[in-house]
Amino acid sequence: MQIAPEAELITVPDGRALQLWRWPYETDRPTLHWTHATSFSARTYAPLLEPLSRHCNVIALDLRGHGGSAAAAHGLHLRSWQTYYADLCHVLADVQEPVWLGGHSLGGMVSLAAAVRHPKRVRGLLLLDPTILDRRRAWRVRLLRLTGAMRRSRYIRTTLGRRQRFPSREVALQMLSRQSGFKRWPAPWLKAYVNSGFNAVEKTGVTLACSPAWEAQTYAAVELQPYRYLRALAQAPDVEVHALAAARASTFLPAARRVLLDARPDARIDVLPGSNHYLPMLDTPEVASWLLSRLGNAD
Repeated sequence: MQIAPEAELITVPDGRALQLWRWPYETDRPTLHWTHATSFSARTYAPLLEPLSRHCNVIALDLRGHGGSAAAAHGLHLRSWQTYYADLCHVLADVQEPVWLGGHSLGGMVSLAAAVRHPKRVRGLLLLDPTILDRRRAWRVRLLRLTGAMRRSRYIRTTLGRRQRFPSREVALQMLSRQSGFKRWPAPWLKAYVNSGFNAVEKTGVTLACSPAWEAQTYAAVELQPYRYLRALAQAPDVEVHALAAARASTFLPAARRVLLDARPDARIDVLPGSNHYLPMLDTPEVASWLLSRLGNAD
């Protein structure tokens, strides 16, 4: 039987409403807050989070501009990921006991930044291929920004050209299943993405909750100083640190891993053999086992 989360709207300091999801809570279990990757939503990860919710308490925020928090991005321009960091920190302000912060890609970096800002509210970090640029890639992005070439880059142009509207969720599911980026996704994952990542629009079918414009702004605003957050973990010795990197096409390359280990020699970094950046979707049993084994270390 599937375990459905309850929806809760929270208001952040700038007055915008964000969607928070809570799976059933039980005492005497660790609590995990999960943060999703760019363009997805919290419930995209239902095939991973629902089984986890049988062993731990799970809460998950739809980041601003994504999923049920799509409207919170209206009229805004995302200049940095600090906006995402502040939103997660607002969620942490209401936790009753230290929680685990887990996240994939963008969600991993957001979790890291929130943890070093509020270490007393965080039990540990569980980072799945977090987006932490090495110095070479960070310099390249900085140069693109300075020259105004970022918006003309192939990656941004491809994102902006993404199809946004479909006649129905069924059509979206069929069409996306044939696209290279989703072709290998198991059916439950693709269905979870379509069900939670598209909003119904009267008479016009469904539209992406995370618009291509907001997705492109998120990529363009990537964190260029991630190492300061890695080094700050040295000042948070009570926060356990675990990371699982993809074996190929990773956004957490060896250079970044070394900085993390320099700051926190006790950090545990694993590489999942044969995996790529979409390891939660393509290697769900292995990722779930990895997460549960780390959560099992909680007191």
